[in-house]
Amino acid sequence: MVMCYSPSTYFIAGNIAIDDAYRRQGIATKLIRVAEKIVEKWGDRYLFAGVDCDNESAIAMYLKLGYRVVLDERDLINRPARDTPRLFIMKVIAP
Repeated sequence: MVMCYSPSTYFIAGNIAIDDAYRRQGIATKLIRVAEKIVEKWGDRYLFAGVDCDNESAIAMYLKLGYRVVLDERDLINRPARDTPRLFIMKVIAP
């Protein structure tokens, strides 16, 4: 997992990938929970992530953890040129 910090009070979690042999064991959920604790410890408020629109299991995991979709690239008129459009999701971590 890669966490990128922006000085304007949010983090972006990205490139979370679990080997096929270890999927469905809660590893990604644990990684995200650790990222949330880091954001909270540093006193920041938001954690964002980008998820491929066709990655239904990742989307379901994030929604279950309380994230919400803030941008769907499929809705953009001039969307980035990549094979799979992405959803951008976020969670408010600390008040």
